[in-house]
Amino acid sequence: MKISIQVPLRAARRAFTLIELLVVIAIIAILAAMLLPALSSAKERAKRIASLNNVRQTTLASVMYAGDNQEHYQTPGNSSPSPYRISATFRNTMVNDYRIPRASFYCPSNPDWNKADNTFWYYSDGATVTLPSVIGYFYFVGEAAYNNTATIGTYYPNNGALPGGDNLRAHSPIFAMKSTDNAYYKVIWADMNRQYLNDWGRGSDFNIRGANHTKGSAGAPQGGNEGYTDGHGEWVKFEKYSNPKMQFNGLNIFFYGGQAQ
Repeated sequence: MKISIQVPLRAARRAFTLIELLVVIAIIAILAAMLLPALSSAKERAKRIASLNNVRQTTLASVMYAGDNQEHYQTPGNSSPSPYRISATFRNTMVNDYRIPRASFYCPSNPDWNKADNTFWYYSDGATVTLPSVIGYFYFVGEAAYNNTATIGTYYPNNGALPGGDNLRAHSPIFAMKSTDNAYYKVIWADMNRQYLNDWGRGSDFNIRGANHTKGSAGAPQGGNEGYTDGHGEWVKFEKYSNPKMQFNGLNIFFYGGQAQ
């Protein structure tokens, strides 16, 4: 008897058509366009948190320094006051004595300040930098020039008037020189928010912004992290201090400092 075995034929494979592939690609593109802003926002929030950690580290180090030095904050030591420069002595003290790494002096949302002027530790020939170092945050305490009522009009708008109409001479000091001072502005360290000729950039320097956390590449700041004389740090929305607090060398300097405008 003959036995026949029938093997079923394989079902013919059906390939995607060009139109189906284009539809799938279009759907993926739409989903990516919807997700990218959320991912970008989450990435910026992570950088903002990292920046707040930097500000808290430097703030606590400054408070500890004052405690170790008869309550005096360390002066930035600049021959020409600038809140984003610190002296070589200040820099070395923070790095060597209080273990603040170089990266903590620069906001991760505005990293090119870490390259600006190349004057943090060493010159290109390897020699140790003895001039003030460019940093990516503001440092306000310990600087007598910021409390000089004879020249304070250079630094503050409205002929030396504080927000709300208070006069500078009614407050001494404006920024703390010692940890025991009852300063008007309680800020020690803050995210950079500086404007030159109504521009949030840094002149002609590519990708170096004058504000650490901006709305877009050249938009107004979203806000700033600030560290205070009581040792705490916090994020402050830009709406709370959208007018400049200091003016010098053609720059408008924005911060909250515990006192809104």
